[in-house]
Amino acid sequence: MNYLKKTNYSLFLLLFCFLILSCTRSADFASPADVLVISDSDILGRWQIDKYIEGGIDESAEFADVTVDFGKENKVIIFKNNSKIYEGSWRIRLNKSELAINIFNAIDPYDEFEGDWYVTKKDANTLWILNIKSLGKEEFRMSK
Repeated sequence: MNYLKKTNYSLFLLLFCFLILSCTRSADFASPADVLVISDSDILGRWQIDKYIEGGIDESAEFADVTVDFGKENKVIIFKNNSKIYEGSWRIRLNKSELAINIFNAIDPYDEFEGDWYVTKKDANTLWILNIKSLGKEEFRMSK
């Protein structure tokens, strides 16, 4: 009987440790320190897609020769080989930390732009945006 109690206790302790370790912070989520405050001037302009990473896989080839124009009045236009292919809207929200992008009637892969994005790097010529989705994270790296 003592042996059975020790076995049950050991199994419970092992399960408890597993649960605690599995609940640690995932690398898939941006910490508040990674998210930058943004303004319209940070976003406005035409951006060349340099890199697109989804779930840790580089899928940049899907966006070769693609540029995104974040215009005034919150209008966004996606170009492929300098030809307009999609339009939509954008806005900054959540205390100036989130970039919401809506693309009208986009199909794969251009629907990847849809969603709520966090800016993780910005300067006059660089813009990196990160989106956390249920299936992992996505990141666009763009330059002017």
